[in-house]
Amino acid sequence: MNKQPKTKKEKIIITAGIIAGAVILAALIAVGVLALNNPNRHKVADDSTPTTESISTTTRPTTKPTTQTTTTEETTTTEETTTTEAAPPDDDNNDNNEDNNGGEDNNGGNNEDDHPKPEPGYLIEVNLSYCCVTVYEVDENGDKTPIRAMCCSKGREGEETVTGTFYLERFHEWCYMEDGSYGRYAIGFYGGYMFHSVCYYSQDISDIEYNEYNKLGGPASLGCIRLCVADAKWLYYAMPYGAQVDIFYDDSSPGPLGKPGHYYIPPEVAEIRGWDPTDPDDGNPWNSYAITVSGEDTINIEAGSSFSIWDYVSVKDNYGNDMSDYAESYGDVDVNTPGEYSVSVDASLNWIYDEKTFTVVVN
Repeated sequence: MNKQPKTKKEKIIITAGIIAGAVILAALIAVGVLALNNPNRHKVADDSTPTTESISTTTRPTTKPTTQTTTTEETTTTEETTTTEAAPPDDDNNDNNEDNNGGEDNNGGNNEDDHPKPEPGYLIEVNLSYCCVTVYEVDENGDKTPIRAMCCSKGREGEETVTGTFYLERFHEWCYMEDGSYGRYAIGFYGGYMFHSVCYYSQDISDIEYNEYNKLGGPASLGCIRLCVADAKWLYYAMPYGAQVDIFYDDSSPGPLGKPGHYYIPPEVAEIRGWDPTDPDDGNPWNSYAITVSGEDTINIEAGSSFSIWDYVSVKDNYGNDMSDYAESYGDVDVNTPGEYSVSVDASLNWIYDEKTFTVVVN
């Protein structure tokens, strides 16, 4: 059979196949050369198992990753008189934490919006040895000037007040307590620990726990620092959020201003016993409370008879209550010797005072 001459199309296909084959051959030769030149071509893992690499589909980061270091701050458990240091409060993270007695604000939540924001210049020291609070102004050099001292109550036995350095962080005009009572002008400084007034039976400013009030100046609370209303209110409005509080024991001195006295509420006088004597409210009955010593100016007795000035003198308050338990007499009378004798009687309760002098004639 005679060969048929190849067509033009067949010649093109043959030529393309020869070229493709040459390209493939050249590629194989190049791969072999690279393999021979690979210095790690015989390297195996320690367990003599040939190493393998896996292909990750994760996108490679385009920037070097940053290292995040987490630091943990050591916290000291507060038990009785354990010293604790609290960090200054974060103004953006100031929540309504409950007070030491489960407190919560019952007057519209926190009052930070109406309260001065953190500023330097104030320090509150609480000396638990004397139940005394001293407030200082602090200048840029750190020099302290005492501006007010307050009598307080601290935590009773088993409920001791925490010691250390803290910062004012929560403000409540009324604060509910765990035992069902209420505190006024409450300022939190560490967890549930707060400054606040002596507690009330209800949210009524004429319903104070008068027996607890009379414990001012000694241990009484569940750990909070109790104050009279006047001091609690002053602290509430005068101190900025974030002011530093130092609580400690120091037997050497109550503080540079000494320890102020505190008022007393007579439990037997129903008309005034529900009110804090220092409460500046216009309706406070202590504002008009009075005690009067009365009786005849001249008292005549027979020589040899028995005599007691209290048989001739009346000591009553403006509600008619007998207040002779709050009165004292001064002066001696010799009932066996005729003559004139002077006897004085004075009555005092807190700042309320009255006095009268009587002439006793022994006939």
